Parts: sequence; structure tokens; C-alpha cells
Amino acid sequence: MSLIAAQTPERLKFIDESACHLGLTRAYGWAKKGERCCFAVPGNTGARRSMVGLFTLSGGMAAHRTQKGSLKTDDFQSFVEDMVAPRLVAGDVLIVDNAACHKGKKVRQMIEAVGARLLFLPPYSPDFSPIEFAWRKVKASLREAGARTAETLTQAIEAALQAVTAEDAGKFYAHCGYRAVEQSH
Repeated sequence: MSLIAAQTPERLKFIDESACHLGLTRAYGWAKKGERCCFAVPGNTGARRSMVGLFTLSGGMAAHRTQKGSLKTDDFQSFVEDMVAPRLVAGDVLIVDNAACHKGKKVRQMIEAVGARLLFLPPYSPDFSPIEFAWRKVKASLREAGARTAETLTQAIEAALQAVTAEDAGKFYAHCGYRAVEQSH
């Protein structure tokens, strides 16, 4: 954790994955006093969609990929090679959780080849990862959208990921204790 503390938040980049399905619905609702709150809840969850994203202070969800099914090690390596490594510069610190797909030698080699470092969060510490808040915002948007077909779910995912802004990133980083350094002119 001392490596993280020594960096400016702009250098810290986070990768994480999440998943959703067609059965994602609101967890609560409202109704007039004396009336029952009702809304349709699908009985079938449908196909699973996995999402992986690169979260940065300046770009919010700077890169992302969505796919059918679960995210495998090869899928993660492809994401790092195609979308993450080209966005890293020497001195960046890429922070990931302890998922097995993050621990491949190829992933570390691609990151270190550009002069960046790969750092693993301590086990069970999502509170140090601002991308967790981004996923929370994405899933809230997906619940609100209430997609019930694969096509509308894909569209809703894209819209939800695009809605995670740099302004959101600043708030999420600050909430996790990563304070942006104010520039004096």
C-alpha cells in the first residue's frame, strides 16, 4: 500500500470486471400511502454479460469491453493488450484485485513493457478500488433501464458505461482516499 500512497492519483489506474443479466431489476420502489408497490420481475435471468473496464481519474471508464458469458484469462489478457497497455505510460500503477485472471505472466509483462507497474489490492478490500463505485453506478442504470432482450441489454450497458464520467471518477477516487493534488499557478 505504500506504493499507492507515494503516487499521485492521476497515476493510479484500476481494472475490474463485473457481470449482469436480463433479470437485473430494481431492489425497491415507491407507492402512494395505502397502495402496494408493484412492478414486473422476470423469472428468467437470460444470458450473462461480462464487463471489464479500465478506470482512471481523468477519463472515468476510459476503456471497456463487454462479452457474452464469463470473463476468462485469455479474455482479460486480450483486453489488457488491446485497450489498456496502449493507454499506459511509464510510471503508471495499474491496480487490480486478486482474481485469478489478473495473475498471468503475460499480463504483467505487457504492463511492465510500457514502464508501468502492476499492483494487487489486499484481499477483500474493494473499499480501496474506485471502480467498484463505477460498477455500482452502471448497475443502477441497468436496473433502471430494465432491459429484457439481449439487444436492449447490450445498448443499456454501453449507455451506462458511457455515463461514468471524469467528474464521477474524481468523487469515487476521493471517497477511496485518493486525493487529487491541487495545482497552484
